[in-house]
Amino acid sequence: MNEDHQRFGLNPESVLTEIVSYLQPRPCGHKLIRIGGDKDGAYLLPDDLEGIKWCISPGVNNFKYFEDQLLELYGVKSILVDYTSDPQLFATPLQEGKQIFYKKWLAAKSNLEQMQVSLQDLINENCEKGDDLILQMDIEGAEWDVLSSCPESLLSDFRIIVLELHDLDKLDKANFASNIVLPNLRKISQTHSCVHIHPNNTSFVKDYGNGQPLIPSMVEVTFLRRDRIRQGGEVVIPHFLDIINNETMSSIALGKPWVTDSSSLAATVGKIRLEMHDKDLDFISLHQRIETLRHGMEKLLELQLSSLSTGTVDPQHSYLQQDRHDEVDVAQDCSISFSSRLQPFDLGIEKVTEFRPFFFHTCIEDNPWLMIDLGRPVEVTALEIGNRTDSCQARARCLSLVLMDDNQLPILPSAIPLLESAAFLSGKKSIHRTNLPRLRARFLKISAQDTALHFSSIRVLSPSHQS
Repeated sequence: MNEDHQRFGLNPESVLTEIVSYLQPRPCGHKLIRIGGDKDGAYLLPDDLEGIKWCISPGVNNFKYFEDQLLELYGVKSILVDYTSDPQLFATPLQEGKQIFYKKWLAAKSNLEQMQVSLQDLINENCEKGDDLILQMDIEGAEWDVLSSCPESLLSDFRIIVLELHDLDKLDKANFASNIVLPNLRKISQTHSCVHIHPNNTSFVKDYGNGQPLIPSMVEVTFLRRDRIRQGGEVVIPHFLDIINNETMSSIALGKPWVTDSSSLAATVGKIRLEMHDKDLDFISLHQRIETLRHGMEKLLELQLSSLSTGTVDPQHSYLQQDRHDEVDVAQDCSISFSSRLQPFDLGIEKVTEFRPFFFHTCIEDNPWLMIDLGRPVEVTALEIGNRTDSCQARARCLSLVLMDDNQLPILPSAIPLLESAAFLSGKKSIHRTNLPRLRARFLKISAQDTALHFSSIRVLSPSHQS
């Protein structure tokens, strides 16, 4: 490394240090959300997507879950570019007028004969002046030529830039490091700040020696335009929402300077989660749910012991030993209300029903909820939820239930965690059942955190002798 840089009169350590500094995430004042599912092709973005008009996505590989979710949840249209892809082979069909596909290579300049199109021409042909955009680019190393052709004024059109950066194992080549990588990262840093970095575990780690950081050959980096950065927040590396790109290969954990001895507890939890290859459970939420469950179970035990002493509860039908025989669904066709409705995906249904892939769809919110009115107090024994059947099953996480009386006042001192299984969250199991304390309730409120709710069915079960 030293000899190659010395030929150009460069200090290799200072070049590498500056490159790493531009890939060091900073707090942005927005929480990060994962867009694109739970497999390769999903990325973490700041939750600052409202008002963005278009996403330009070079590098499709016949999958567009990222773009589908942007359209479904935020109304963001997409321009997809990939000469190697074919709309007939896409895993999901193009949405007419909302997803435009170019069977071309993205390049520094447009060239009709070579089937090349530039980033500037894509914007000129499809976007209005002043549109806020997203750039999500994974083009197997060609990103450096494309970025070199982009002036700062073009990059500033993008509120969010997500790049898969390749060939970082070649930073010991002076021309590549000093004349290609470093100028491009400097240019991006004039308008944007790095807010997240994630090593793609299909890559390998390069040791440049001399006390320099160990650098993966391929990383996914998210940048946010500086005018969108707010005060507050913290950097969590690795983040508990990070995915493992290839589950058959070992994960890669970033070291210093990305993860330091003074890293937050959240970062440590995220690192443990990543190393254990656990995509379905957020350890922070799991800890909170365990504490909630412990508190709730203590209160429920107190309630049941009190009820048993007065003879109002049959000990054969306790919360922990539930009889499933002779149950009927008392929720079908009952009124249901929601914290929000995501248009145009919500069907406008106002009664509990069963419909696939889902019969309602809330927005992504801090605390989405639904509430069922059974019409009268009914003794309930179990709740069964049918997950969405086509995709996004992992959103049905951290669910809790509140049982309420005629006046919508909670019957129990705390919410009941539904403790959904990994099989349910991955789509391998479509129904999740939770046995309930045998109490009379009229209203049932199901809520979650930082997600959207969309179920295909809900059943509230009651002893058949009540019907």
